[in-house]
Amino acid sequence: MNENSASRIASAYLAFAEREAHGRSALYETFARGIATDCVALSFLAEFPQAKQQPNLLFAAVKYLYGAPRDWSNFRRLLLEHGDEIRATMMARSTQTNEPARCATLFPLFARLSPPLALLEVGQPLDCVSFRMHSPTIMTAIGSCQPSLRR
Repeated sequence: MNENSASRIASAYLAFAEREAHGRSALYETFARGIATDCVALSFLAEFPQAKQQPNLLFAAVKYLYGAPRDWSNFRRLLLEHGDEIRATMMARSTQTNEPARCATLFPLFARLSPPLALLEVGQPLDCVSFRMHSPTIMTAIGSCQPSLRR
């Protein structure tokens, strides 16, 4: 691993901790900060193409394979002991971003509807990031999450 890639990955994970996870998911903030300062975790991520180094993909792969880790030490242990399985899952999967472009094909329909219109996005909170493989994560009406189980 070269110094530039480690520094870039560490910066990306710190940015994720500060901008995405802070105030939304203390657990993912802790994981991202832990990764940013851990040489082993940074080396693990440096082996991936840049598009596969993203925090959401790593966190989702670990959760999909082993459930939600309790804390940083548990997360790090899973990464050390099961790196090959986590790597294979990350390479085989991708994440979906909430980009306005995803709705572009619906724009002609929206243009024909009478105002007022509202767009309501219903999704998973950060602590519930998971792959939709066999059963999706289910959000209840009060907003708690019940993660899907790997079958």
